Amino acid sequence: MHDLFDYRTLAAAFALKSFLQALALIYVWYVDRRYPPARKWAIGSLVIAAGTLLLTPNGSDFSMTVLVVRILLIYTGLFILGIGILEACVARPREEIFAAFWSLACLAQIWVSLHTPSVDVRVGVFSFSVACAASGVGACALNAPEGPLQGTQRLIGLLLVVQSVIALLQGLTAFDAHLILGAHSTALQIGFILVSTCVSFLLALALTLLTGQRTSALLAIVLDNLDQGVALYDRNKRLVICNKRYGELYGVDPRGLQPGTTVASIIARRIANGYFNGASPQRYFEQRTTPALEDAAELQQLADGRSIVISRRPMRWGGWLTAHSDVTALQRVQAQVAWLAHHDSLTGLANRQLFGERMKEELDHLALEGDGFAILLVDLDRFKAINDTLGHPGGDALLVEVAERLRSCVAETDVVARLGGDEFAIIRMTGAARETTANLAKQLLDKVGAAYDLNGQKVMIGASIGIATAPESGTDADQLMRNADLALYRAKAEGRSCYRIYDKGMDASVRARHSLELALRNSIVSQDFRLEYQPIVNADCSDVVGAEALLRWHHPSGTIIEPSKFIGIAEETGLIVPLGEWILRQACLDALAWPDKARVCVNLSAVQFTSGNICESLEAILQDTLLPPGRLQLEVTESILLHGGDEMLSPLHRLRDRGVSLTLDGFGTGYSSLSYLTKFPFDRIKIDQSFVAGLGTRRECSAIVAAIAGVARSLDMAVAAEGVETVEQYDLLRLAGCREMQGFLFGKPCSVADLVFSDAPQQHLAGQRQNQNLSYGIGL
Repeated sequence: MHDLFDYRTLAAAFALKSFLQALALIYVWYVDRRYPPARKWAIGSLVIAAGTLLLTPNGSDFSMTVLVVRILLIYTGLFILGIGILEACVARPREEIFAAFWSLACLAQIWVSLHTPSVDVRVGVFSFSVACAASGVGACALNAPEGPLQGTQRLIGLLLVVQSVIALLQGLTAFDAHLILGAHSTALQIGFILVSTCVSFLLALALTLLTGQRTSALLAIVLDNLDQGVALYDRNKRLVICNKRYGELYGVDPRGLQPGTTVASIIARRIANGYFNGASPQRYFEQRTTPALEDAAELQQLADGRSIVISRRPMRWGGWLTAHSDVTALQRVQAQVAWLAHHDSLTGLANRQLFGERMKEELDHLALEGDGFAILLVDLDRFKAINDTLGHPGGDALLVEVAERLRSCVAETDVVARLGGDEFAIIRMTGAARETTANLAKQLLDKVGAAYDLNGQKVMIGASIGIATAPESGTDADQLMRNADLALYRAKAEGRSCYRIYDKGMDASVRARHSLELALRNSIVSQDFRLEYQPIVNADCSDVVGAEALLRWHHPSGTIIEPSKFIGIAEETGLIVPLGEWILRQACLDALAWPDKARVCVNLSAVQFTSGNICESLEAILQDTLLPPGRLQLEVTESILLHGGDEMLSPLHRLRDRGVSLTLDGFGTGYSSLSYLTKFPFDRIKIDQSFVAGLGTRRECSAIVAAIAGVARSLDMAVAAEGVETVEQYDLLRLAGCREMQGFLFGKPCSVADLVFSDAPQQHLAGQRQNQNLSYGIGL
């Protein structure tokens, strides 16, 4: 056992070493307080120093509690210190293994200290534990991964291995001092502690160096991963530091960007590589080599076409910092965004915003120079039907082709825009006289109306054009657009596929239409409508078999307005849906008082199919009125199938499955197609009154009537006719096979109260036959 002097000397030396080590590592933490391992180094060394305070000067312990607390503090401090070093030197430290080993070592130290009074044994166990832990951590540090910190990490590992050797020797001499040159145990232990203290200071220096290198490495990583090129120059115009991006931007080799290189040398290399702004390399050299005196930024266009933003900021110590950003790609994106903000992405034409801006420029020019211009609004006819048939890809391809044709008709100074959907607009900047504008409109109609080949499929459309000229039609953008829109509306109202130039009379027409629309809305609410009925007779026996419901508007002014004057407005505004529902309901109620087999015929609009729930509405009406479905006859025109396509077949089938009979009205007057008759088997076809009127006088009308009747017979459909006014027409239609007729020959439209189902039509027909001397000029 050591004598009193020996133990007092050892305790003082160990405590002194621990506090000096703590001070050194606290300084390391101070250097980089945000580095987590450095915080562990400082905390661990402080905990070790706190444990050494509990060492007693005479080698005996105050109590068992003090002994255990002292061991726990020292071992805990060493554990924290070791974990900190592992985190600094190993990418993925196995902390759980180190914790398990250190826990066992701590328990062993406590057991030995409680059961063995010998200081030699205590020192030996402690020294062996430190040796094993230090060697393990040192081995991990020696195997540190490659990187800018590897050299220092290996140095730390080497110092830890030396520390482990010293601890091992301490443990050996604690049991037998003569193992090492026969020296005195106390002298050896003190010598080991002194050497360990020196190694600890070297370790602290290595850790300090590691934190500094880490900061530099992180700075280098940040700099080298910046999109900007960064360079720092001192007051002597020499490079202090720069990143890789700086050299890449100007094609300068890294060897030419070493610290201390003059700015003149760097700029000269940039010019030699062709990277300079402006036409004069000498002027560029003078500008770039002048130190920055204040914050500045400028955009430079290099000779290779790139755009570089260079910012310079002076430093307080006399140098300056410069940052270089390649914004070429950003400028392209910005240009693309700016283009998309003013152009239609599908056709490449100007959009509504750019069209408005250019029109404002022309109005300003008009105010200064007096040069007029024209606005042409172009709306495609039948585009919706094409889009529904070919789908959106086909519709888009058609719009692109239309845009190309519009562009080919105008001058380069004119503006062609797509305002949305199938609506286009043109600013005719030169030659805005009425005649030249009209000629342009005719050319546009011809071009747009020509056939299109869309993936091998021929397509035909038309266009309606409204024109407003400045200053004749206005000197304000909104006024010009409004007047051009009025002209476009007139072109559509007058048959489409034409152009109209605005005149002041259109305002009055629009006001009258607007007034009529308001009155129509109010009359639907107040139910100012009445139904009249025209008899439908059986051609074989002249019996009345039903009647067609005809709408009459009793205007609040006292006049009766014909359907031809307001049905179009009702369809455009959607008012036909509630109005049509009222007609259906009222007609079904009126028909309840008729003979059991008498049918009521009601016309349906295409809008009722596309905008309303016609099937559900009809089902509710039949349930409410209790009219048998077989007594209801619905008439539809081929426009329903033309504009709705195959989507209209489903509701038509639902109506027929309900027991309602369906008639194709006006067949042959529109875009007739026999495919309609094969896709949907109607109950009857009604011959339009325009063909009936020509019977006996026009050979082509007789031929058409015969053809329609023949097609109907071959498809097992009945044939009906409207507009029959003479006995000659009646007889010719009977010969053609027409079995139901209506017209003034049998009776004019009348109120439901005046409608009779007697033999009046037979008597009227017989009287007409006696008064006429029939002579068939053209037979069937």
